[in-house]
Amino acid sequence: MIKSLLCVSWQLSPIKESDQKALFRVLDENRIYLNKWLPFVSTIKTEEDLDSFIDFVTEAKEVKCSPVFLIKSNDKIIGLIGFKNTNLALKETEIGYWIIENMQGLGIITSALI
Repeated sequence: MIKSLLCVSWQLSPIKESDQKALFRVLDENRIYLNKWLPFVSTIKTEEDLDSFIDFVTEAKEVKCSPVFLIKSNDKIIGLIGFKNTNLALKETEIGYWIIENMQGLGIITSALI
């Protein structure tokens, strides 16, 4: 089946503490699929397990380093993309991302990086 980016609307959104419940739900619903590549998913057993991650992300945003964004479609979280070890002088950064299985192949991650 050929998927088309033209029929999918999405946006990047900074993570907020109020996203904890929705983020946990997405991770939990996609646990088996995501755990293949993201071993940390198996350690997230409750919403509270996301506290330190969300705290880190929101604090990093305040000091303008390691930005992390939720990827949303129709106001529902479908993935996450983040940047770390950014060196502005060398114009380098590391990129990490995940996206739920049924949204892969639509060019969302590619266009998020452009």
